[in-house]
Amino acid sequence: MPTLARASISCSWSTNDDDYNEDAIKTVDIFLYKSEGYGDDVPAVKHVSATVPAGSKESCEVKASLNNDELDDLDLTGDGKSCKAYIVVNFSDIAIKAKSTSYNDLTAAVIDSDFSKRQQFSTDIPTGDPLANNTIKLVSVMPQESFVMDSAVETLTFSNNKLTSSGSVLVTRVAAKIRLTVSLADKVFTGPQGDGGLIWTPTFEGMTLSFHNGVPSA
Repeated sequence: MPTLARASISCSWSTNDDDYNEDAIKTVDIFLYKSEGYGDDVPAVKHVSATVPAGSKESCEVKASLNNDELDDLDLTGDGKSCKAYIVVNFSDIAIKAKSTSYNDLTAAVIDSDFSKRQQFSTDIPTGDPLANNTIKLVSVMPQESFVMDSAVETLTFSNNKLTSSGSVLVTRVAAKIRLTVSLADKVFTGPQGDGGLIWTPTFEGMTLSFHNGVPSA
């Protein structure tokens, strides 16, 4: 007779980010490890792709079912037993992309997941400036359907009479949202316009942009 082990996945942030799907929960993957002998390089004993209620945002509750053999493999058949759990949200093929189900390999795959936006269409807009290009290209993009999130390695404690565990697990976005807006004039006059005036023109080739605490893709 299978026994249920429950985990409640909870995440929340500012509700005004809903337009960018930053609070959407599409998929939840649960990786369970034995507490005794756990290490960052030890493969998971059990991987569960949990069923997520449709339209989940900010938080949801999912259930991971374990049969008796899996309970034995995780050493959860005694009183006050515990196991380790690592949660990945919105990365449905994490087990395929990762080299193994160890914490080290899973987090390496999570960091390398796709954070890009999907292009929708581009439109040429007339500028009305005969001295410049007659048109500029306006590119519209749709935000991602969801953002990859993960948890810390949590400890789940089980009681001998119920063999169940429930609680909230905090997950956070792996990638921070970065919105960069640059306003740059094509010309700047530092004196009277005309004879004797100086014109400053930006040189784009000499400009750089740096990120602090960024994570480059391997």
